[in-house]
Amino acid sequence: MAKIHQMSCVSPEAQIAGDVEIGPFCTVGPNVKIGLGTKLISSCNVAGYTEIGENNTFYPGVSVGTPPQDISYTGYVSYLKIGNDNTFREGFTANVGEGEGTITVIGDNNYFMENSHVAHNCKVGSRNIVAHATGFSGFSEIGSFCVFSGLCGTHQFLKVGSYVMMSGGSVYSKDIPPYAIADGRNGPIRTFNKIGLKRNGYSDEAVHNVKILYKIFFKSGLSVPNALAKIKEELDMTPEVKEFVDFVESSKRGIVHNTEKRRS
Repeated sequence: MAKIHQMSCVSPEAQIAGDVEIGPFCTVGPNVKIGLGTKLISSCNVAGYTEIGENNTFYPGVSVGTPPQDISYTGYVSYLKIGNDNTFREGFTANVGEGEGTITVIGDNNYFMENSHVAHNCKVGSRNIVAHATGFSGFSEIGSFCVFSGLCGTHQFLKVGSYVMMSGGSVYSKDIPPYAIADGRNGPIRTFNKIGLKRNGYSDEAVHNVKILYKIFFKSGLSVPNALAKIKEELDMTPEVKEFVDFVESSKRGIVHNTEKRRS
């Protein structure tokens, strides 16, 4: 049986799994589903058509499932789906989709620090670390195994590949390809995330392949189409190379391709 503090307001229509823990001063709406092992520590708000998976932890001040922050919202039904084993620290927020029947999705094993935000219609992968006050604007797509430092931001419809690291205070309006270390306001790609790849089991050969494709794409002075052609000509289409090439070729906003050196 779920443990629900007497000072919380939980709708009898909400679907709460048997061992969920809901601390004091929480509010849970009628269209909410919460899976096994999830904890709402205190002062959390879960609203809207929100589905939460298993073993998530919500710290005080978290608010999810609220309407999209869009002046065109008219009260239609849209959704938020959260996976398993996520941690949401104080002040985290996430909105349901903008547009009737649309959805915002957060995957598994993510760690969101205080006052971070996932806007309407975002698709966030798994095993990301998102530091304080970082926000993903509407319709952003975030890969997996990424690290976002504090005070970072994404433009609407931005795509960020997997294994990306973004330094503190960075803001981007162009897509960031997989494995990149990105810094600044649409700033240059510094290098590739060698340490992140090795920590997550990439072989020496795979890391070497990424090193070569990054050298071609960012250091050769070639245009994006010509750099891609050279990568396809000189490198085997291994999974890591294919992921990079497919990401660049599917980009609609354009790829960060500025390799200028940092000014002192």
